[in-house]
Amino acid sequence: MKEPMSQKISIRSRRLFRGTLAIFALCTAARADVIVVDQSNGAGSDFSDLPQAIASASHNDLLLVRSGSYSGFTTAKGVRILGLEPNVEVSGLCVIQNLHSSRKFVLSRLELTQVEIRNCAGHVALGQVDGYPRLSSVVVLDSADVRLSELYVVGREGVAQAVYIGASEVELVNSRVHGWTGPHD
Repeated sequence: MKEPMSQKISIRSRRLFRGTLAIFALCTAARADVIVVDQSNGAGSDFSDLPQAIASASHNDLLLVRSGSYSGFTTAKGVRILGLEPNVEVSGLCVIQNLHSSRKFVLSRLELTQVEIRNCAGHVALGQVDGYPRLSSVVVLDSADVRLSELYVVGREGVAQAVYIGASEVELVNSRVHGWTGPHD
């Protein structure tokens, strides 16, 4: 028995509507802006320092950072920060805190001095953080899912530990850690 034409159209319309809803949901979930950070405020840049760029970012945004010296920052946002060129230096403390379990924070190819990851239920990944000889302290506290890869940490005088991990799940991959041994007589 043949289906009436109106029933075929109705079935096709429902499938098309469901398909459109699925595509819209995927596009909405994957929406992310690209923010360019450039200390010299060159062509195509949106901000000249990281704290302001991160403050204006939304979850899932990608921050592309050009060569230069930038200030430390504090964030609870699930953003991705990528150094575009060599010599992207961040002076001061970088704090990732209170990241919700549904969020991901990723930072790669920046030179840092100090990092603290605190109370993060979401995924935090730091990679290719070539702070040598600048990165002197990495602290991870009360965080559920942290991956540290390709780090070079050198402890300094006045810093208790080069790396301190407390009540956290941390994967340390392909990294070098040198503690400070103190003054020698």
